[in-house]
Amino acid sequence: MRNRVVTSLIIICILIGAHSDIKGPSIDKENKQASGAVVKVSSSIAKETPRTVLKEVPEVISKETTKETTKEAPKEAKKEVNKEKDVEDKDSVSAVNTKKGQYIFPSEDPVRAKPGKDKFLVKVAISDQKVYVYKNNIEIRRMDCSSGLEGTDSDTPIDSYKINGYYGQSFYSSKYGEGARYWVGFIGSQYLFHSVPTGEDGEIIAVEADMIGKRASHGCIRLSVDDSFWFYETIPEGADVVTTKVL
Repeated sequence: MRNRVVTSLIIICILIGAHSDIKGPSIDKENKQASGAVVKVSSSIAKETPRTVLKEVPEVISKETTKETTKEAPKEAKKEVNKEKDVEDKDSVSAVNTKKGQYIFPSEDPVRAKPGKDKFLVKVAISDQKVYVYKNNIEIRRMDCSSGLEGTDSDTPIDSYKINGYYGQSFYSSKYGEGARYWVGFIGSQYLFHSVPTGEDGEIIAVEADMIGKRASHGCIRLSVDDSFWFYETIPEGADVVTTKVL
């Protein structure tokens, strides 16, 4: 009986030991799996986080900030500067052309105006050195002029006249050493509307041309090249002319 009890105790001990050996490796395996998961998560964090920082942030800076500061601002500034320069250049060209217009005759000859149904009136204001042209009682043109020198035999007569049948493309007076182009008479062939003076060679006398707007003629009414051309083609024979001190 005693031997059976001892034998039973030995078997129980063996069984308890075997059970411990089986459970121990299982726990170790689970620990290993858990640590492996931690390693995986850590690795994932290590891989993902640097990728976000390195790729996304520089991309935003290079595309947005750099583009706005280095490309857009200088581009707009350049446009404005060029625009202002263009305006200045155009103004300069316009001024040069206007100046040259007084000293160069057109290549084509004007065609003399013919009388028609329209009624023209030409007023010369001596004090203002201006010529006012009216068509059917409506002012259509205002021009600077040079009338005769005041207080001399060259003073322009003050009265009412009509454009007469004397006209021509050019003339030259050896008495005064001057001529002109696009002339139209209002007192015989002695007092005329005509261009700025020319020399014997037909070239414009610049010093005399600069006097437009001041008294300078021998009694005629001088006009710029453009205005005399227009007057010749527009104001017909029979048009009324009034010369007055003040309009």
